[in-house]
Amino acid sequence: MVSPNDFLPYVRRNISGPLNIMMADAVLQAAITFCRESLYCRRIVTLNPDTGVIYPLVSDDAPVSCTRIIRIATPERELFADSDVDISTDKSLMFTVSCHLVGVLFAVAPRADAKTVPDELMDYPEVIADGAASLLFMQAGKPWQDPQRSEYFREKFTDGYRRAYRDALDISPVSPFRNPVRRQRFF
Repeated sequence: MVSPNDFLPYVRRNISGPLNIMMADAVLQAAITFCRESLYCRRIVTLNPDTGVIYPLVSDDAPVSCTRIIRIATPERELFADSDVDISTDKSLMFTVSCHLVGVLFAVAPRADAKTVPDELMDYPEVIADGAASLLFMQAGKPWQDPQRSEYFREKFTDGYRRAYRDALDISPVSPFRNPVRRQRFF
């Protein structure tokens, strides 16, 4: 885990007015958006589940939260929500089928009150800085307010997290999009 302050030199290239604490807060908000949109920061958890027991993927005191469950699979087959696994709103799992070994691939993002962000974000420091600059340039009533620059950096930020999503698919070809085969009965 790295500190949001590690991104400040990259943010300073784009904007020079705000205080470091304001920039660190904007970096954290940009990191949350980046992780939620790109699904670049991924974790794998291996479980040996029992039926009816709730398994949280991330502990409550962790600086990250689960944003999307990408894949739940056993060595034999993939498990699906509602039929094999119940997923609660806090991304805890309760298995409805008996399995011996289950691998869960999921994406994480920093919590809003986190003091650190995932190490993987240092692969895209300029993109995170663009997102932070976009947020900072939109602050109303500040001497550095500039909506046109904010829009420019927002477009660069959007392109950056889309590129990170494509890179995440290149690293791990498992996509969160699932379209399972539906069994049909014909008379």
